Amino acid sequence: MKWVQWVATGLGVGYLPFIPGTFGSLLGFALFLLLRPLSSTFYSLFLLLFVGLGVYTAGACESLFHKKDAGQIVIDEIAAMMLVLPLLPPSIGWWIAGFVAFRIFDITKPMPIRRAEHLPGGWGVMADDLIAAVYAVILLRAGDLLLQNVGGG
Repeated sequence: MKWVQWVATGLGVGYLPFIPGTFGSLLGFALFLLLRPLSSTFYSLFLLLFVGLGVYTAGACESLFHKKDAGQIVIDEIAAMMLVLPLLPPSIGWWIAGFVAFRIFDITKPMPIRRAEHLPGGWGVMADDLIAAVYAVILLRAGDLLLQNVGGG
């Protein structure tokens, strides 16, 4: 296996026969937990570099798999989870909600998520999941704000 396949498939997680995107998201959750104790500056830099690596390896793997956004490519789910989780309140309940919300947006692909898939190469693979991550954060942060205002009034 080429190194780009190894990276893009989340160390082979993408080859699992059942719900590889969900397992890729779980890998992103685990990576978040592993890196969480580090400074926010280091974490942000790591995430930025990881997204860049994802664009490159996902694009390269589309050529290897002869398919646009092949199911085996899960680096996009990994990166998206690493974007969602640090932007939520620091509790397991919020993180699980973030995981679920991201998966729902990633699977249903409301506008403009589906359009982002049409970007060329690895950009299309990564962009739709990153937008789904942003949707999940907005939804949950709005819910948190609503709960605070209702609970405080």
